[in-house]
Amino acid sequence: MEQEISDFRQTRERQLQEQLMRVREGIVKEITDVVVEKVKTKNLDLVLDKSGMSINGVPVVMYAPDSVDFTSDVIATLNRPGRAAASSAKASTSSSITPARASKP
Repeated sequence: MEQEISDFRQTRERQLQEQLMRVREGIVKEITDVVVEKVKTKNLDLVLDKSGMSINGVPVVMYAPDSVDFTSDVIATLNRPGRAAASSAKASTSSSITPARASKP
Protein backbone atom coordinates (compact mmCIF):
# COMPACT_ATOMS: atom_id res chain seq x y z
CA MET A 1 0.00 0.00 0.00
CA GLU A 2 2.82 2.42 0.88
CA GLN A 3 4.56 1.55 -2.40
CA GLU A 4 1.37 2.30 -4.35
CA ILE A 5 1.02 5.66 -2.60
CA SER A 6 4.65 6.48 -3.28
CA ASP A 7 4.33 5.52 -6.95
CA PHE A 8 1.16 7.60 -7.30
CA ARG A 9 2.84 10.60 -5.66
CA GLN A 10 5.88 10.34 -7.96
CA THR A 11 3.72 9.97 -11.06
CA ARG A 12 1.55 12.93 -10.10
CA GLU A 13 4.56 15.11 -9.29
CA ARG A 14 6.07 14.28 -12.68
CA GLN A 15 2.78 15.11 -14.43
CA LEU A 16 2.56 18.45 -12.61
CA GLN A 17 6.17 19.31 -13.49
CA GLU A 18 5.49 18.53 -17.16
CA GLN A 19 2.34 20.66 -17.10
CA LEU A 20 4.26 23.52 -15.45
CA MET A 21 6.93 23.36 -18.15
CA ARG A 22 4.32 23.44 -20.95
CA VAL A 23 2.57 26.45 -19.43
CA ARG A 24 5.87 28.26 -18.82
CA GLU A 25 7.04 27.58 -22.38
CA GLY A 26 3.78 29.02 -23.72
CA ILE A 27 4.11 32.17 -21.63
CA VAL A 28 7.77 32.65 -22.58
CA LYS A 29 6.94 32.15 -26.27
CA GLU A 30 4.15 34.72 -26.10
CA ILE A 31 6.43 37.27 -24.41
CA THR A 32 9.25 36.54 -26.84
CA ASP A 33 6.94 37.04 -29.83
CA VAL A 34 5.89 40.49 -28.55
CA VAL A 35 9.51 41.44 -27.79
CA VAL A 36 10.60 40.38 -31.29
CA GLU A 37 7.83 42.56 -32.77
CA LYS A 38 9.10 45.54 -30.74
CA VAL A 39 12.70 44.82 -31.75
CA LYS A 40 11.77 44.86 -35.43
CA THR A 41 9.67 48.02 -35.04
CA LYS A 42 12.39 49.90 -33.12
CA ASN A 43 15.24 48.41 -35.19
CA LEU A 44 17.15 47.22 -32.12
CA ASP A 45 20.22 45.02 -32.16
CA LEU A 46 20.02 43.52 -28.68
CA VAL A 47 17.49 43.14 -25.84
CA LEU A 48 18.49 42.27 -22.29
CA ASP A 49 16.32 41.23 -19.37
CA LYS A 50 17.71 43.49 -16.67
CA SER A 51 15.88 41.56 -13.95
CA GLY A 52 17.99 38.48 -14.71
CA MET A 53 20.56 37.30 -12.20
CA SER A 54 23.82 35.50 -12.83
CA ILE A 55 24.70 32.19 -11.24
CA ASN A 56 26.39 34.14 -8.45
CA GLY A 57 23.20 36.07 -7.71
CA VAL A 58 24.58 39.31 -9.17
CA PRO A 59 22.49 41.24 -11.71
CA VAL A 60 23.60 40.50 -15.28
CA VAL A 61 22.92 44.12 -16.30
CA MET A 62 24.46 46.45 -13.74
CA TYR A 63 22.88 49.63 -15.10
CA ALA A 64 20.46 50.63 -17.83
CA PRO A 65 18.67 53.97 -18.13
CA ASP A 66 14.91 53.84 -17.70
CA SER A 67 14.49 55.67 -21.00
CA VAL A 68 15.36 52.50 -22.95
CA ASP A 69 13.18 50.14 -20.91
CA PHE A 70 10.12 49.03 -22.90
CA THR A 71 8.73 46.55 -20.38
CA SER A 72 5.50 48.53 -19.96
CA ASP A 73 4.94 48.43 -23.75
CA VAL A 74 5.34 44.65 -23.78
CA ILE A 75 2.99 44.24 -20.81
CA ALA A 76 0.39 46.54 -22.39
CA THR A 77 0.53 44.51 -25.61
CA LEU A 78 0.19 41.22 -23.74
CA ASN A 79 -2.73 42.52 -21.67
CA ARG A 80 -4.60 44.00 -24.64
CA PRO A 81 -8.22 42.80 -24.76
CA GLY A 82 -8.72 39.94 -27.16
CA ARG A 83 -5.24 38.47 -26.81
CA ALA A 84 -5.20 34.77 -25.96
CA ALA A 85 -3.80 33.89 -22.54
CA ALA A 86 -3.61 37.53 -21.42
CA SER A 87 -4.18 36.51 -17.83
CA SER A 88 -1.20 34.16 -17.83
CA ALA A 89 1.03 36.87 -19.27
CA LYS A 90 0.42 39.05 -16.21
CA ALA A 91 2.96 36.91 -14.40
CA SER A 92 5.64 38.53 -16.54
CA THR A 93 5.22 41.96 -14.90
CA SER A 94 8.17 41.40 -12.61
CA SER A 95 10.55 41.21 -15.56
CA SER A 96 12.27 44.32 -16.96
CA ILE A 97 13.30 44.30 -20.59
CA THR A 98 16.03 46.66 -21.72
CA PRO A 99 17.14 47.07 -25.32
CA ALA A 100 20.75 47.85 -26.08
CA ARG A 101 22.39 48.87 -29.33
CA ALA A 102 25.45 46.94 -30.35
CA SER A 103 28.35 49.19 -31.29
CA LYS A 104 29.76 48.53 -34.71
CA PRO A 105 33.47 49.14 -35.44
